Amino acid sequence: MTEAEVSNLIVDLLAEDAGCDPGQLYAELAELGEDLPIDSLLAVDILARVQKATATYLPATEETARAMRSVRGFARAVCRRLDAQREDTA
Repeated sequence: MTEAEVSNLIVDLLAEDAGCDPGQLYAELAELGEDLPIDSLLAVDILARVQKATATYLPATEETARAMRSVRGFARAVCRRLDAQREDTA
């Protein structure tokens, strides 16, 4: 998955939980900042679903916690793990 695809997945899951349109939520997050900042508690709520959808695992580290402060940071962290998994299997 690309970073954009993971970002869209995260926004879709957040919108599903909020009961709103993903496009509307994306626009609201974009108004708050380029990285699409989110409450880290909301990110924790969808973490398991993102991990399941991407077949990856984010360790419980300070780096992961920082990454989950925004949609794009969260997506970058997932993509880094996916890249590491691909390297490990190559």
